[in-house]
Amino acid sequence: MLLVLASGLAAGCGEETAAPPTAEHSARAQRLGVPVELIYVIDLEGYRRATGAMGAYGDAGFQDIYLYGESDVRLTVERRTITAADCPSLPVPAASGAAVRCGRDGEGWRRSSGNRLEYALARGELLVRVSGQAGAVAFESLREAAVKARPATREELDEMLAAGSSGGAPQMPPRGDLPPHGDGAPDNRVGPGG
Repeated sequence: MLLVLASGLAAGCGEETAAPPTAEHSARAQRLGVPVELIYVIDLEGYRRATGAMGAYGDAGFQDIYLYGESDVRLTVERRTITAADCPSLPVPAASGAAVRCGRDGEGWRRSSGNRLEYALARGELLVRVSGQAGAVAFESLREAAVKARPATREELDEMLAAGSSGGAPQMPPRGDLPPHGDGAPDNRVGPGG
Protein backbone atom coordinates (compact mmCIF):
# COMPACT_ATOMS: atom_id res chain seq x y z
CA MET A 1 0.00 0.00 0.00
CA LEU A 2 1.33 3.44 -0.88
CA LEU A 3 0.95 5.92 1.94
CA VAL A 4 -0.26 9.26 0.65
CA LEU A 5 0.21 12.54 2.45
CA ALA A 6 -3.09 14.05 3.47
CA SER A 7 -3.59 17.73 2.74
CA GLY A 8 -3.88 18.60 6.42
CA LEU A 9 -0.60 16.89 7.21
CA ALA A 10 3.00 17.46 6.34
CA ALA A 11 2.87 21.20 5.94
CA GLY A 12 6.36 22.34 5.03
CA CYS A 13 8.85 19.86 6.49
CA GLY A 14 6.46 17.07 7.33
CA GLU A 15 5.15 18.44 10.62
CA GLU A 16 2.24 16.49 12.07
CA THR A 17 -1.04 18.12 13.10
CA ALA A 18 -3.12 14.97 13.64
CA ALA A 19 -4.11 13.51 17.01
CA PRO A 20 -1.28 11.94 19.04
CA PRO A 21 -0.96 8.14 19.31
CA THR A 22 -3.15 6.34 21.82
CA ALA A 23 -1.86 4.47 24.88
CA GLU A 24 -2.59 1.21 23.01
CA HIS A 25 -0.42 2.32 20.08
CA SER A 26 2.38 3.16 22.51
CA ALA A 27 2.11 -0.23 24.22
CA ARG A 28 2.14 -2.14 20.91
CA ALA A 29 5.13 -0.14 19.65
CA GLN A 30 6.97 -0.74 22.93
CA ARG A 31 6.51 -4.51 22.50
CA LEU A 32 8.29 -4.16 19.15
CA GLY A 33 11.09 -2.22 20.85
CA VAL A 34 10.22 1.06 19.11
CA PRO A 35 9.13 4.32 20.78
CA VAL A 36 5.83 5.19 19.07
CA GLU A 37 6.90 8.80 18.47
CA LEU A 38 9.67 7.54 16.16
CA ILE A 39 7.26 5.69 13.84
CA TYR A 40 7.31 7.81 10.69
CA VAL A 41 6.03 7.26 7.16
CA ILE A 42 7.19 8.51 3.78
CA ASP A 43 5.55 8.96 0.41
CA LEU A 44 7.68 7.88 -2.53
CA GLU A 45 6.00 7.36 -5.90
CA GLY A 46 5.67 3.68 -6.81
CA TYR A 47 7.00 2.41 -3.47
CA ARG A 48 4.92 0.59 -0.84
CA ARG A 49 5.71 -0.49 2.70
CA ALA A 50 7.18 -4.00 2.90
CA THR A 51 5.11 -6.36 5.02
CA GLY A 52 6.83 -7.24 8.28
CA ALA A 53 9.88 -5.02 7.69
CA MET A 54 9.09 -2.36 10.28
CA GLY A 55 10.90 -2.54 13.60
CA ALA A 56 13.69 -1.40 15.85
CA TYR A 57 16.85 0.12 14.41
CA GLY A 58 20.00 0.15 16.52
CA ASP A 59 19.55 0.60 20.25
CA ALA A 60 16.41 2.73 20.26
CA GLY A 61 15.53 3.78 16.72
CA PHE A 62 12.92 2.91 14.10
CA GLN A 63 13.28 1.44 10.62
CA ASP A 64 10.85 0.66 7.83
CA ILE A 65 11.46 -0.61 4.30
CA TYR A 66 9.59 0.39 1.16
CA LEU A 67 9.70 -1.67 -2.05
CA TYR A 68 9.25 -1.07 -5.76
CA GLY A 69 10.09 -4.17 -7.80
CA GLU A 70 13.62 -5.19 -6.78
CA SER A 71 14.42 -1.73 -5.41
CA ASP A 72 14.20 -0.94 -1.70
CA VAL A 73 14.20 2.35 0.19
CA ARG A 74 14.91 2.41 3.92
CA LEU A 75 13.55 4.94 6.38
CA THR A 76 15.28 5.28 9.75
CA VAL A 77 14.43 7.62 12.61
CA GLU A 78 16.66 7.96 15.68
CA ARG A 79 17.19 10.30 18.59
CA ARG A 80 20.58 11.67 17.63
CA THR A 81 22.32 14.47 15.79
CA ILE A 82 24.68 14.49 12.86
CA THR A 83 27.72 16.70 12.41
CA ALA A 84 30.52 16.97 9.88
CA ALA A 85 32.78 15.14 12.34
CA ASP A 86 30.54 12.11 12.94
CA CYS A 87 28.79 11.90 9.55
CA PRO A 88 31.41 9.54 8.02
CA SER A 89 31.21 7.15 11.00
CA LEU A 90 27.42 6.66 10.78
CA PRO A 91 26.77 3.64 8.50
CA VAL A 92 24.30 3.87 5.64
CA PRO A 93 21.70 1.07 6.09
CA ALA A 94 22.21 -1.93 3.73
CA ALA A 95 25.48 -0.50 2.38
CA SER A 96 28.31 -2.91 1.62
CA GLY A 97 30.61 -1.52 4.29
CA ALA A 98 32.40 0.92 2.00
CA ALA A 99 33.51 4.27 3.42
CA VAL A 100 30.73 6.80 3.94
CA ARG A 101 31.04 10.05 1.99
CA CYS A 102 29.20 13.09 3.34
CA GLY A 103 28.42 16.57 2.16
CA ARG A 104 26.00 19.29 3.22
CA ASP A 105 22.91 19.53 1.03
CA GLY A 106 20.41 22.20 2.00
CA GLU A 107 19.28 21.62 5.58
CA GLY A 108 20.57 18.04 5.60
CA TRP A 109 23.35 15.78 4.44
CA ARG A 110 23.95 13.97 1.16
CA ARG A 111 25.54 10.63 2.07
CA SER A 112 26.74 7.62 0.08
CA SER A 113 28.42 4.29 0.78
CA GLY A 114 29.07 1.62 -1.84
CA ASN A 115 25.99 1.47 -4.06
CA ARG A 116 23.67 3.21 -1.54
CA LEU A 117 22.64 6.87 -1.41
CA GLU A 118 21.06 8.59 1.58
CA TYR A 119 19.65 11.91 2.66
CA ALA A 120 19.87 12.64 6.41
CA LEU A 121 17.93 15.48 8.00
CA ALA A 122 17.99 16.56 11.66
CA ARG A 123 14.64 17.65 13.10
CA GLY A 124 15.10 18.83 16.65
CA GLU A 125 16.29 15.79 18.59
CA LEU A 126 15.48 13.37 15.74
CA LEU A 127 17.54 12.32 12.75
CA VAL A 128 15.43 11.20 9.78
CA ARG A 129 17.27 9.28 7.04
CA VAL A 130 16.03 7.87 3.74
CA SER A 131 18.37 5.64 1.72
CA GLY A 132 18.17 3.65 -1.50
CA GLN A 133 20.22 1.98 -4.20
CA ALA A 134 22.07 4.24 -6.61
CA GLY A 135 20.62 3.90 -10.10
CA ALA A 136 17.32 2.51 -8.80
CA VAL A 137 16.08 5.70 -7.14
CA ALA A 138 17.13 9.30 -7.70
CA PHE A 139 18.83 11.14 -4.87
CA GLU A 140 16.34 13.99 -5.29
CA SER A 141 13.52 11.53 -4.53
CA LEU A 142 15.28 10.38 -1.36
CA ARG A 143 15.74 14.00 -0.26
CA GLU A 144 12.10 14.87 -0.94
CA ALA A 145 10.91 11.78 0.97
CA ALA A 146 13.11 12.66 3.96
CA VAL A 147 11.96 16.29 3.98
CA LYS A 148 8.29 15.25 3.83
CA ALA A 149 8.61 12.29 6.25
CA ARG A 150 6.08 12.61 9.05
CA PRO A 151 4.85 10.77 12.14
CA ALA A 152 2.30 8.06 11.36
CA THR A 153 -1.33 9.02 11.95
CA ARG A 154 -3.54 7.03 14.32
CA GLU A 155 -5.09 5.24 11.34
CA GLU A 156 -1.65 4.33 9.96
CA LEU A 157 -0.53 3.14 13.41
CA ASP A 158 -3.66 0.94 13.60
CA GLU A 159 -2.50 -0.78 10.42
CA MET A 160 1.24 -0.80 11.16
CA LEU A 161 0.81 -2.05 14.73
CA ALA A 162 -2.14 -4.37 14.08
CA ALA A 163 -2.86 -6.53 17.11
CA GLY A 164 -3.04 -10.30 16.83
CA SER A 165 -6.13 -12.22 17.86
CA SER A 166 -5.04 -11.97 21.51
CA GLY A 167 -5.07 -8.17 21.35
CA GLY A 168 -1.34 -8.03 22.00
CA ALA A 169 1.63 -7.51 19.75
CA PRO A 170 1.46 -8.55 16.09
CA GLN A 171 1.58 -12.34 15.84
CA MET A 172 4.20 -14.23 13.86
CA PRO A 173 2.93 -16.90 11.47
CA PRO A 174 3.11 -20.42 12.91
CA ARG A 175 6.32 -22.27 12.10
CA GLY A 176 4.88 -25.77 11.98
CA ASP A 177 8.04 -27.46 13.24
CA LEU A 178 7.75 -26.61 16.94
CA PRO A 179 6.43 -29.42 19.15
CA PRO A 180 3.47 -28.64 21.44
CA HIS A 181 5.41 -29.92 24.48
CA GLY A 182 8.94 -29.88 25.87
CA ASP A 183 11.34 -26.96 25.60
CA GLY A 184 10.04 -25.75 22.24
CA ALA A 185 13.10 -26.79 20.26
CA PRO A 186 12.35 -27.54 16.60
CA ASP A 187 11.53 -31.16 15.78
CA ASN A 188 13.87 -32.09 12.93
CA ARG A 189 13.39 -35.86 12.99
CA VAL A 190 13.03 -37.52 9.63
CA GLY A 191 9.78 -39.38 9.18
CA PRO A 192 9.06 -42.57 7.19
CA GLY A 193 10.27 -42.40 3.61
CA GLY A 194 12.46 -39.50 4.09
